[in-house]
Amino acid sequence: MNGDVAEGHAEWAPLERDRDEIPGQPSVIVLPVPRPYRKRLAKEAVAQSLPEAIAAFVAWLLKESGWGYRERDVAVLFRKRNYNRVDLTRELVRGLEARAVPHLLAGSKSFHRREEVETLRSALTAVEWPDDELSVFAALKGSLFAIPDEALLLYRHQHGRLSPFAKREVAPSTDIERALDLLAGLHRKRNQRPFATTVNILLDAVRAHAGFVLRPGGQQILANVARVADMARTFEMSGGISFRSFVEELATQSEREDAAEAPVLEEDSDGVRIMTVHSAKGLEFPVVILADLTTGLSRNAPERHVDGERKLCAVELLGCAPQELLDCAAEEARRERAEGIRVAYVAATRARDLLVIPAVGDEAFPTDSWLSPLYKAIYPARAQWRKSRPAPGCPVFGAASVVERSSEYDQAEEYSVRPGLIQPETGSHEVVWWDPFKLNLSGEPAQTPDQILATRLHDDGGVSLAAYRAWQQEREALLQRGARPEVEVFLASQAAEAPAGAAIAVEYLSAAAAPRAVSGKRFGTLVHGVLRDVALDADSAAVRRLAEMNARVLGAPAEEAGAAHAAVVAVLAHAVLERARGAERRHREYPLTLAMPDRRVMEGVIDLAFVEDGGWVVVDFKTDADSAERRAQYERQLQWYAHALAELTGMRARGILLGV
Repeated sequence: MNGDVAEGHAEWAPLERDRDEIPGQPSVIVLPVPRPYRKRLAKEAVAQSLPEAIAAFVAWLLKESGWGYRERDVAVLFRKRNYNRVDLTRELVRGLEARAVPHLLAGSKSFHRREEVETLRSALTAVEWPDDELSVFAALKGSLFAIPDEALLLYRHQHGRLSPFAKREVAPSTDIERALDLLAGLHRKRNQRPFATTVNILLDAVRAHAGFVLRPGGQQILANVARVADMARTFEMSGGISFRSFVEELATQSEREDAAEAPVLEEDSDGVRIMTVHSAKGLEFPVVILADLTTGLSRNAPERHVDGERKLCAVELLGCAPQELLDCAAEEARRERAEGIRVAYVAATRARDLLVIPAVGDEAFPTDSWLSPLYKAIYPARAQWRKSRPAPGCPVFGAASVVERSSEYDQAEEYSVRPGLIQPETGSHEVVWWDPFKLNLSGEPAQTPDQILATRLHDDGGVSLAAYRAWQQEREALLQRGARPEVEVFLASQAAEAPAGAAIAVEYLSAAAAPRAVSGKRFGTLVHGVLRDVALDADSAAVRRLAEMNARVLGAPAEEAGAAHAAVVAVLAHAVLERARGAERRHREYPLTLAMPDRRVMEGVIDLAFVEDGGWVVVDFKTDADSAERRAQYERQLQWYAHALAELTGMRARGILLGV
C-alpha cells in the first residue's frame, strides 16, 4: 500500500495503539492446516482440512480457553463464499454443527441445499403433486419417513406404482401405506388451511423434531426446518394464493445460484458469524478468523478495463476479451492485485482483540493466496522456524504444526514451524503458532443420543429415558382424549337413516319434458350452477347465457350447455316454481345446521325453500331423480332438510323432489 495512483493504492498510514493487549492471551494466532498434503502440498488438501481445523479451534476458544468469548464475538471471514459453484462455507458449517456451536450464516446462499431443507422440500412437492412418483419416492426415502429401498422396491413391484391415491381394500397396515395416506390427506386440504400448518402437520406426524434434534448440530437443523414454516407463513401473508405457488417458489430459490438468503438465525442471536470480507467492511468483532486460504489474491486474467477519459469500458464476455482489454491486461492485473492487498488489509483490521490467520506449517503455501500479503507478518525467518517459546494462556504445545504428511516427505527430523510464541520475519510484534494436535479434529458430538437419554435430569435419581417414556404415555393419553370429538358432524346428503320420530312427507315431481341424451356428474353440476344463479323470472335468453358461461367454467361441451338450458327453462316453467315466485318468503342455496341432543350436528344446503300456507316447502333439484337406487337417499336428504327447518322455526315442513 504505497500510494500508487495507477494501482488505486492509498498512502500507507501505520495503525496506532488504541488499547492494551489482554493479559494472559495472545493477539494474533496462526492456525496451521493439519493435513495439507496429497502426494505433495495441494490446494485441494488444504481446502478439505482447514474448515475442520477452524471449527475445532472455535469450539476450543468458546468452551475450553477460559478467555470469556461468546459465540457472537467470533466472526469467520471468507474472501469469497462460492468457488466454481461450490459453497466454501458448507464444510465449516458442518464442523460447527458437529461441535454444537451455534452459527449465523450472514447472507448465505446454501440454505436450500441443506439436507433437511431438501428433504422437507421433496415431501412438500409430493404433497402438491401426488401423481409425481419420483417426488413421492424421494419423500418416502428421505429422512422424514426413512423407508428402506428394498421395501419401496417390493411395494412398487406388488402394487404397480407409489401413489397416495391408489385404492386399497383395507386400512393401511404398513409404514409405506400410512405414509401414502398422510400425503394424500395433506394434499386434499393443502389449500384449505394455512401453508405453514401443512408443513407443521407433516413434521409432527413423522416426529421429525425428535429425529432432527438428536443429530449433530440438531438445534441448528431445527432452526432451518422452522425457517421453512416461517417462509410459508410469510409467503402466504405477502399474497401467495395457493400451496402450489409456495412449493414452486421453494424450488425456484433452490435453483437460483445468485439469490442471497436471509440469515437462518436472527442478527441479535448468539452465533458465530460467517460472512465475506466485503460484507464485514465497517464492522468490528472481538475475534476474527480468516478462512479460504486457497482463494487467490486476484484473477489470473483481468475481466474489465475502464478508461474514463475515452468513456470506454472493455469487458470479457463468454471467455472472449476485446483488444482494448488485452492491451491493458498488465495494468489491470496490477490494479486487481492491489485490490487484493487492500481486501487482506480490511480483513485483518476487523479484529478488536484476537486475529486468527490460517497457514501451512511446512511452507508459505499457496503463494498466490489472498492471505499472502500477511505471510511476512506471521512466518518467522527460516532459521527461526524451530525456535519458539511457551505461549501465554495456551495449552502446552508439541513440536509439529503439521499433523500428517505424504509418506515421501517423512523425515527423521521435524521441519515445520514449531508451535508456540514466535517473532515473525517482519514487524516488532509476536504471534502464536497453534498446535493442531491440541484440537479435536474428529468432529464427534460431545454426547451421543444414548448418552443424552442416559443423563440424569434430577437429583432424585430419575433418568431422562424414564422421564421420556412417562412423557410419551402422558402425551398419548392426551391425544386420545383430544381425538374424541365433542360433536359428530354429518351431511344430510350422506345420511344413512331418516330423522328419528319425524314423519316428513316427500313428494316426487318431474319437470323433464322429454328424455335427454346427456347425463352424469358434470351435467348435474352444470344444471345446479345455472339454477343457483338464474333469476326465478328469467327469460330463455338469460338462461342460455348462464348455461354457456357455466359450461365454459366446467369444460362442458355445447351439447351439455344446450341440454342444461332446456332443463332450466322447464324448471322455471313448472308449477312449483310459480308458487315459489309468489311466496312472501323464499330462500335459495340456503345453508342449514341443526344441533341434536345426541351430540350430532347435521349440515346441508337447501336448493330452494319457501313458505306456503304457514308451512315450509323444501325443494331439491336432481338431474337423476328417476333413478330408483338414488331416490331413497334423496328422500332422506329432503326429510332432514324439512326436519331441520321445522325444528329451527317451529313451522311444519314438507319436501318436494323435483326431477330436472
